[in-house]
Amino acid sequence: MKGKATRKGFYMIYAVFLIVSVGIVCTFFLRHSFNLSHSQSNIHAKIQLNLYAQSLKSMLILCIKERDIATCAHQEFIFESNYHFYTALTALDSQNILLDISGEVTHPASTNKLRITRRYILLDSIKTPDAP
Repeated sequence: MKGKATRKGFYMIYAVFLIVSVGIVCTFFLRHSFNLSHSQSNIHAKIQLNLYAQSLKSMLILCIKERDIATCAHQEFIFESNYHFYTALTALDSQNILLDISGEVTHPASTNKLRITRRYILLDSIKTPDAP
């Protein structure tokens, strides 16, 4: 009789160890999943900032072609999901223009701001109309 009581005690210890180990494994995978989703959302926001900056460059080149530098000099853009962009045009000389683009977005899972800054030198070729 004493042997069966000892076995039941060992089964209980094994069951407790099994439950604790399953809990530790689940905690590890949840933490890993959270870290992965956080880094993936960072990557998504950075890629989106780069794509918006490229689009703004094209938009400002079109603005200079259609209007003048003074009209397009300082602009602010707000896109979906609170992507904020500021642009500035500076005439370097009669042929070259400096284009500065800065953008930011607040990370959706935290209060961290992700930022991007781009600087381009636009040459005289953007002001001349395209020849047929």
